[in-house]
Amino acid sequence: MRKIRGCFYAETVRGSCKIDMRFMLRNGFIKRGYKIDGFLEWTNSDSIYFVSYFSDNEKYLRLIYLVNGQQYDYEIPIDEVPSNLGKGSILYFLCPDSGWRSKVLFKAYGEHRFLNRRFYESKYGLRIYYPTQKANKRWYYNDKYHALK
Repeated sequence: MRKIRGCFYAETVRGSCKIDMRFMLRNGFIKRGYKIDGFLEWTNSDSIYFVSYFSDNEKYLRLIYLVNGQQYDYEIPIDEVPSNLGKGSILYFLCPDSGWRSKVLFKAYGEHRFLNRRFYESKYGLRIYYPTQKANKRWYYNDKYHALK
């Protein structure tokens, strides 16, 4: 991906494709001892095929999808960290480029791979904003109110 000088728009968390660890666990797409495959679809008509494998030896999420006729096929490692409560563990994705732990990976600004939100700023100088960060100061509370509806 090239950095676009004078970029007149800013990507938001809602407008980007994302893979969320909480969503994957809640819907049973990642389970200990199982190899699970399926499809993820977004409202902008993007879709990917995934295979998740989570065992003691191997922990990864493999993504296979097409962008502009080019096929992408890569694995995202999953890191398991013991909980600070002493019960169970917490799962994180490891960003394919930076290796940083993240619960959510984004595909934004024309990048064709799912990456950590902070990595966009450190490498490309482009931020992925939350909607409230872009809200007008005077309309902030109105935006929050309408978002609840």
